[in-house]
Amino acid sequence: GMISEPLRNNQYIASNSNESQFSGAETQFDWRLTSTDRLRLTYAYVDAQASNPLDEQLTARNSGSAGWLRDWGQGWNSALFYYAADALNGYRYERMDTRLARRIPLGKASLELAGVLQQRLDNQPTTFIDNRYDSRHVVYFSAELSF
Repeated sequence: GMISEPLRNNQYIASNSNESQFSGAETQFDWRLTSTDRLRLTYAYVDAQASNPLDEQLTARNSGSAGWLRDWGQGWNSALFYYAADALNGYRYERMDTRLARRIPLGKASLELAGVLQQRLDNQPTTFIDNRYDSRHVVYFSAELSF
């Protein structure tokens, strides 16, 4: 079992009186189409049972992703991914991610600069009704130094 109580800041009482049990199946398919292209598919089915019904709602029964990754050469690579989950606390979740990166050799080290655009495809809240964002897209950048 898992220690499980909905968190309420004004009345939090930790206990071991609730439990959750998860069963299901997960699969993934990763296919190298060419020397520069990869296709990746995932799917998961999860049956969640909990003594507290609120805990069951936090796990999507069906979820998956589909992605295309490409190495463009000369340090450039990109990825395009679609993510989906049904019934995540009663709400559908769909998102598309686009990533573009460049790896720059620095002697024995390398620097990878990347930009990511995440675009929500649905108009649903994230898990809870109050979790709504001002924008349906997020952009972020990263730098990774490997040595």
